[in-house]
Amino acid sequence: MTQALESSINQLNSGKTIEALEQLNQIQHQELLPVIGRYAKAVALARLDRISEAIACLEILLAQQPDHLQAQTLLTELEISQSASTAPHFEEMHFAPETNFYGSVALNPTTLKNIATSPELWQELLSFHGSLATDEYVAYLDRYYRDCLQRFGKHWYYLDIVNVLLAASKTLQPKNYLEIGVRRGRSACVVARGCPSVNVFAFDLWMPNYAGMENPGAAFVAAELKRQGHRGQMEFIDGDSHQTVPQFFDAHPDLRLDLITVDGDHSESGALDDLCNVIPRLAVGGVLVFDDIAHPEHPYLLHVWKQAI
Repeated sequence: MTQALESSINQLNSGKTIEALEQLNQIQHQELLPVIGRYAKAVALARLDRISEAIACLEILLAQQPDHLQAQTLLTELEISQSASTAPHFEEMHFAPETNFYGSVALNPTTLKNIATSPELWQELLSFHGSLATDEYVAYLDRYYRDCLQRFGKHWYYLDIVNVLLAASKTLQPKNYLEIGVRRGRSACVVARGCPSVNVFAFDLWMPNYAGMENPGAAFVAAELKRQGHRGQMEFIDGDSHQTVPQFFDAHPDLRLDLITVDGDHSESGALDDLCNVIPRLAVGGVLVFDDIAHPEHPYLLHVWKQAI
């Protein structure tokens, strides 16, 4: 590393962003700037809200080194920010290439799977069922889980929407959670159990007897959330999610979601529309749960998931 490059990085870490960028720009042969220098320049540009220039700098860097995880993460955040016409907060970003080899710690699918299927989490989930107002479906699932655990013990492997959501909520401690397809609120409640301070944005038609099951309405769900000790914001949006979700995002242009569940319209086009509406608002490092991709009545949903992602 040249003396000028090392000096500019030290200035960047000291909060002297303008000085650092000026020094980086003075380095001759910018096209030969090493990866470390190019990433430092992108960070400086991002801090100064020069988003388009920062993105261009990162794209050149990733052409040189496609597996640079910090650059990939920063580029994703900047692109989301640019599309929403709002800049993320980079004032406290610390650049330390020699000590930060892997970038920010993130929850990956395998780790989430292991947490979701652990004996400890299953026991907590059974306790959770006992705290809900009983209905036929909750009672059935509780019996099913108990029978499987009794028969297979710690070797039982099963990924259901609620054990995945409980694992994600306990691990991520999300600030904002959005759910499409709420019904009686079991999924929303398990998220609140894992993180009582989470803000819940719940979208549903709340049609009576939807899919052959009771659909008791938003007031019932609010009471169930309170039963879990929920203390975050609650917002219930009634109507067709293909209309209400885009309207909600238009009204909240800066909102980012750490955890999202899509379990609404199960038609091929409808499910794809819901996914495409929410994906741009998923925070970096967040979790998106799409239900029923292995359901025998909806085999096409796996294709929908792959298409959307």
